[in-house]
Amino acid sequence: MKELLGDSSKQIKLGFLAGLVPREKSMVFERILFRATRGNVFLRQATVEDPVTDPVSGDKVNPTLHIFYKECLK
Repeated sequence: MKELLGDSSKQIKLGFLAGLVPREKSMVFERILFRATRGNVFLRQATVEDPVTDPVSGDKVNPTLHIFYKECLK
């Protein structure tokens, strides 16, 4: 049974980051994340139905919610 549980010294820690990205830049953002992490990332996304006001320009944008998980070293 102990073998199934695994060695506690081999446990990994996951960190995550979430944010909104404009839909038209969503694919570019995913590609950048994949290359920056060398493919060592777990990415989830969801479409936000209601427009959100961009804090910089004040325009209404249709964003995509991105959450990505990455292994933490410490």
